[in-house]
Amino acid sequence: MAILPAVKIQEYYEKYQSKELFFNKSIRQETGLDTSKVMLKMCGNMFPCVLYSCSMSYAKIVMNLDEEAFSMIQNAKNALTLHFSFLPDQQKHDIQFFVSCTTKALKSFKINNGRDTSYIITLAFYQKPPDDLIEILGKVLESIENFEKRKELRIKLDKKIADEIGFISQKALIEIDSINRPCIITDISASGCGAILMLLKPDLIVNKTIKITYHLQDLKMPNLILTGVVKRYEQVESKKLLYQIGILYDLESVPYKYKNIINGYIDELEHKIKFNR
Repeated sequence: MAILPAVKIQEYYEKYQSKELFFNKSIRQETGLDTSKVMLKMCGNMFPCVLYSCSMSYAKIVMNLDEEAFSMIQNAKNALTLHFSFLPDQQKHDIQFFVSCTTKALKSFKINNGRDTSYIITLAFYQKPPDDLIEILGKVLESIENFEKRKELRIKLDKKIADEIGFISQKALIEIDSINRPCIITDISASGCGAILMLLKPDLIVNKTIKITYHLQDLKMPNLILTGVVKRYEQVESKKLLYQIGILYDLESVPYKYKNIINGYIDELEHKIKFNR
């Protein structure tokens, strides 16, 4: 059952009712979606499917349909229900529920060198979905929205703050030209980070795409990899081969876990400031 107050559930519904959330790997991990239990029920039969995206008013699923199943989904018309199953972190029992829906659109595409046909099926919900779904989607959508608002807010890292954020330390790895180089993270933000590392020819890495690996305390996800571009560099004072570089992330590929880290720390900071006042 949903744990948020009814007022907050309604706020999520009114604000994000038509906002689509794509269930990529990081979103599946964050929500605890059990992909093996996502099913479409039609004509009394349960069919496995993949949840491609979801909002509070519709869902898009991917299914392989042979002629019999294709005919069945057309004849089922409005007699469809989509089964969801989630097991969020820190919960002992999974959350399962059905949502009544109707077929809104089918789009086919070929797989296995054109031998099989799969479909992206858009399912419109009959009515307001269960509070559980509204809460799960609402939390993620609100977090993403906050992340966007905080894009330029920079967090200066030291040992204490790195620990509070959930990093093992300030140390990380930067992959440049397929070579991993150790570095020290000096600051992070929603849009990028600063790092100190040893370089012979720093001008050669400007505008290069790199990968940065953060080491996390989270045993389920010990490493977090982000892609970015080196935008600037400057020599660390009195250190001949040490340089501070500025990295701009590829924002389209930033994992949700990283967004959660930024939001969680800033939320806690704002709470402390409010409490002290």
